[in-house]
Amino acid sequence: MLVAVMIGAIGAFAFKPAAPKSTAGDTSYYWFDASGNYTDNYATKASEVPVSGCSNTGTTLCQGGYLADQCVNDDPNQGIAPGQSPTVQINKN
Repeated sequence: MLVAVMIGAIGAFAFKPAAPKSTAGDTSYYWFDASGNYTDNYATKASEVPVSGCSNTGTTLCQGGYLADQCVNDDPNQGIAPGQSPTVQINKN
């Protein structure tokens, strides 16, 4: 009985629970307008839609969200790296 209690106690501290997984909604992006100009916004899509002035309906790109490695030298102030497409989009009609 004592051995079972000791094994249970050791097991409780021996295994670390997995870290929560990030979801797409938690990811922040650098936002650029349809012409490729940086909007000086770094936010999640959910946070950016209300301030973008875009309806997020339709198929016309209004703003594109990019990750740092999609920007020139990982710096959004230097623009979007050649050949990159937005990771996420906010569209308009």
